[in-house]
Order: sequence, then C-alpha cells, then structure tokens
Amino acid sequence: MLIKYKLQTYFYRKIRYSKKMEMAYLILLTITCIIGLLLTNSYGAKILTLKLNFASWYFIVEFILTAVLATYTIDNIDFKTNWVFKLIPENEFPRFEVIWALSWCAISLPLGFILANFILKKMSYFSDYQHFLSKEFAKNSISKLFEKIWIAIILVYTTYTVYKIGFIPQLESLNWTVTEMALFRGKMTHHFPASVHLKELIGLRLIPIFSFYYFSKYLRTTNKKELITLSILIIISIFFATINLNKSGLAYYAIGLIITYGIVKNRVKLRIVIISFACVFILLLGSYYVAKKNSDLIHLTKGIYHRIIYTEAYANYYSFYFFPKEHKHLGFSSISKFIEYFGLEYSQTAPRIMMKTADQAGYKDGRAGYLTSSFISESWANWGILGIIFGPVIVGFIIKFIIGMLMNLPKSDLSCALIAFSSYSFKIGFGINNIIFPRYLLVIFILFLITYKLSHNQRAR
Repeated sequence: MLIKYKLQTYFYRKIRYSKKMEMAYLILLTITCIIGLLLTNSYGAKILTLKLNFASWYFIVEFILTAVLATYTIDNIDFKTNWVFKLIPENEFPRFEVIWALSWCAISLPLGFILANFILKKMSYFSDYQHFLSKEFAKNSISKLFEKIWIAIILVYTTYTVYKIGFIPQLESLNWTVTEMALFRGKMTHHFPASVHLKELIGLRLIPIFSFYYFSKYLRTTNKKELITLSILIIISIFFATINLNKSGLAYYAIGLIITYGIVKNRVKLRIVIISFACVFILLLGSYYVAKKNSDLIHLTKGIYHRIIYTEAYANYYSFYFFPKEHKHLGFSSISKFIEYFGLEYSQTAPRIMMKTADQAGYKDGRAGYLTSSFISESWANWGILGIIFGPVIVGFIIKFIIGMLMNLPKSDLSCALIAFSSYSFKIGFGINNIIFPRYLLVIFILFLITYKLSHNQRAR
C-alpha cells in the first residue's frame, strides 16, 4: 500500500508539473504572438484598420486563428476517437514541440517582412503599404485590347472546361449523397478531366484576378458595362473556386473582393466591413449545408468553427510525430515535379503522405485528398529543425517582397487586382511548397507583361 501511495503521489506531482510547464509555454506563445502582431503592424501593413490587407489576413487569420488558437483548447479533443490524434501515442504527443515552433513562427514571420523591406529599400523601392493606398490611379494605364485578349481566353477556357467535365458540378451535386460528393471531390482533385496546369493557372488564378480588376474599375467608375463584365467574371470565378466542391473556395474568393475594396476605396465604413464578413459567413454556411446535407444551423456553425480552429492544427501535431519517426524528412523532393528534369526523385507532399496513413480507406477509394496543415507543419516535414528556423522567415520575406514589388508599379486596376490576389492566395495555412516556388504567379506576371507590351504597342500604331 505504501509503495502504491508513493507511486500515486509521484504521478500526480508529474501531472501538476506538466500542467505548470504547459501553462508557461502557452504564456510564452501568447507573448510572442503579441510581439509578432506589433512587428507585423509596423513592418508588414497596418492591422488595426478597417481595410483588410495581407498582413491582417496572413498573420491574424491564417496563423493565429487556424494554427495558434487550437493549442489553448487541444486538450478538449478526445484523443481516443479523433481520426488523427488516435494515431499518435499519448506519451509521444508533440504538445510542447508545436507550441515552441508556433512561438518562434509568431516572431520570425514579421522578421521576413523586415528583411523584405530592407531589400526593397536597397533597390530604391518603397515598402510602406499605406503609401501605396494613398497613391493616385494612373490614367489610361491598361488598353482595351489587353482586356479583350484575356476576356476571350477566359470565356474560351471556361466553355472548354464545362465541355470536358460534361456538366456543371455545383448544380449536379445538389442531388448527390455526401459519399458521392466526396468521391467526386477526390476525382476532380487527382484526376481532373482537362489540364490541371491550365485549371490552376487560368481557372484558379487568372480569372479571379480579372474579376478583382473589373471590381476595381467598377468601384471607380460605376459604369454599367463594367458591372456586366464583373458579374460574369464573378460567376465564372465562383464556378472554378468550387469546381471540386471545395467548401472554403467561396470564402477565399470573397476575401479577395473585400481586400480589393479596401485597396480602391479611400475610406471603408464599419457597416461595409460587418456586411462583408456576414456575407462570407453565409457563403460558408451555404457551402456546408450543400456538402453536409444538414440544415441544423448549430451543427453547421460548429462545423465551420471546427474547420477554422482545429482542422489544420491536427496535421501540425501529426507532422511533428510522423516525421522522421514514420517517414524520413522530404527535403526539396516535394517542392515540384520540375525537379525530375534535373534527375532528382520527386516525392508526394507531406499533407498527401500523411493523409495516406490517417485515412487509408479514403485514400484508396479516392475520397481523401490532403491532410490540410499550416506551413510550419510542411516546413518540419521537409527540413526538420532547419525548416522550423528558416521557414517562417522565408515565407514572410516572399509574401512582403512580391507585394512590395507590385506596390511599386503604377497604381492601376491591374496592380490593385494583383496585390489583392497575392494578399490571400499564398495560403500559409496550406503549406510552404507553393510559397517557396509560386510558379503560377510568376507565369502570370510574365504573361501579363507580354500581353501588356503587345497591346500597348498595337495602340501606339
């Protein structure tokens, strides 16, 4: 009995010690997030403003909401029934490792902003986001021929895509079961019936950019012709944003419109902000209603809350357990299939590899896609401790440097559209690979430059 009592006393002391350590780490995380907010506000863009921008979106929403907040309440999750956590032995659950990584990330992300500002200054470019907002719009900066070329491409490609699929998925899915929708989502994700590269380039990037372009034009001119074109582009953008029945696609696209509004308008009223985010929430409710076939408002709201706060956090913990214990670190092998041209072996991305283990049945029958995680999870999976140290700095640098370069262009509807798109589309909540090598965005810049030069040379004649 005495031995048993001593063992129990030791066990409870260890529990108290762990809880104290956990509280200390969470306090550290809170402090670093506050410091990160202050640094982001000073060197990224103003956060305490009604105008949503890249700094407030990436740091507050995609980092704090989808990665950090879960750490405070993760103990409320049932580890025995949770589909991801049950794969992690309790004595190996990487609680503190994730907190330490997020604490460093909170400070190192804005350090990347600072580094980008330094490089921009060395190039004699300005880096102040507020300075760009205060600039006047350039006159007649984009020709009609430029617009016509890209509108024609958009309409032809949209028609081609519908033809290849054979129907409009969003309409057909209204009569599908949840399982049928999941199978279709997997098919569209991994076996798209047309070119995946064109879908990524035109459908998911160029078309939204042009809708933001015409949204900017309409906000400035309130021209009915621009409104008609804008309406058509919004419909097409929504079609591609939800083409694989992705529930979050609508919300992300709406965020782009909100950011565009803040760039173009000198003042943004609180009423507009409230209405805008109410619309985003309603869009999410609608997409969850269609996907879940459930009309219970409380259930749907809980689903949205769970998706925002916990879904990406699960993979953060699983990644720190899974790599390199169950799978070696990936290095640069998962960045792009482009590396095969150099004789190197390509590997699937960490979110895909983890999903293969977490949902084996769904992976085999095509229902399961990727185990969504924040970029810090993929940084660890790729490069281990070096990924944790340098990954956030690189991410912060790339985001601010690209947006900084765009800010130094003449202020036009096109530069505003490109900044708006870049302000949410890096999706740091999804991984680091596409941020390090934003190939589609680079191709868009090149294509725009070529068509801009050709159309303006033609106008000059």
